[in-house]
This record gives sequence, C-alpha cells and structure tokens, in this order.
Amino acid sequence: MKRTAPAPTTSLGQALRKARLAAGLDQIQLAARLGVSNRTVSRWENDRIPPSYELRPAIVAALGEAPANLQSALASALGLPPAAPAAPPPPAAP
Repeated sequence: MKRTAPAPTTSLGQALRKARLAAGLDQIQLAARLGVSNRTVSRWENDRIPPSYELRPAIVAALGEAPANLQSALASALGLPPAAPAAPPPPAAP
C-alpha cells in the first residue's frame, strides 16, 4: 500500500505575507492602510499573534491588489468566506 504525503499547510502568517508581497506592499504600507504598527504586521506574519477578528475583513480589502487566488487563500486562512464583502476599517476615535 502506497502512502501519500500530507498536503503542505500554509499558516495564516505565511498566507498574509504572500498576499502582501503579491500586492506589492511592504509591512509599513500595509500597517498604514490598517491603522496598526508595522511591528504588529510583522507579528502576524511570523505567527506570533493573530490579527483581530474585527480587522480581518479590512486586511483582505487592504490587500485587494493581490491576485484572486491569494485573496481567496488569505480569506480562507483568516476564517472568512471567500466571497465575503470586505468591510472598511473602523473609524478612528475622535
């Protein structure tokens, strides 16, 4: 009986980094679009902390320049439905 290797898994951080690079953004640019620090983006990409659930739709929207297949993979890694409309980031507090 032949064994098949398990499919490679992509972490949320890896999916986020791939989509960011495909969109032509650096961490500072993505952070500015989301209203977070570039250190926070780095922590997400290194799987140290996950992005908050509130920011996840905004992340997908901010990376809208990424190819559709990466957008879909990122949405899936973030636990969002592939065709979910992206919500804008919450307004800044006065």
